[in-house]
Amino acid sequence: MAVVYLHKRRDTEDVFYVGIGLSDRRAYEQKYRNNHWHGVVNKTGGFIVEIVKCNVDWKDACLLERELICKYGRADVGLGQLVNKTDGGEGTLNAIWSDEQNAARSSKLKGRTPWNKGKGMSSEFKKKIAKASSILKRKLISIDGVVYNGLVEASEKLGISYRTVYTRLKNVNYTNYIYIK
Repeated sequence: MAVVYLHKRRDTEDVFYVGIGLSDRRAYEQKYRNNHWHGVVNKTGGFIVEIVKCNVDWKDACLLERELICKYGRADVGLGQLVNKTDGGEGTLNAIWSDEQNAARSSKLKGRTPWNKGKGMSSEFKKKIAKASSILKRKLISIDGVVYNGLVEASEKLGISYRTVYTRLKNVNYTNYIYIK
């Protein structure tokens, strides 16, 4: 299921972007937006979200997105006010790439050096990691009346990830997961 949404300028409440996403969370995100979108948001001090339609099939969402972009018009081609860079409807949900597309992407990335290659961690940073790891191992935890010597021990004996144990310790709904001071 998908969501179709509009972004409106804060100053005039004019629509400046039409989008789709798998959940309404995408409508509120600022990541992966074009520079023109960021320019409008920075200039107007934010944006207003209007959900047009939710719980709609992906193909129907793509069609609706195309219709709305056509209705409001794209600014980059001189037909309207939207900062969208395409006519919409070309979402890549569950896309299957051809061998040619994979080869092109692969050749484009070959020869690039990763940003962190050859950069070691400072001793100060390693100490921070060690301290954080030791905290996970040392705090006493009581789960269902059984006392464990830290998150790692509890997760190993319960057969669940330490992250799950940690999350449950922070969650008020799991009253049987308790840190012992």
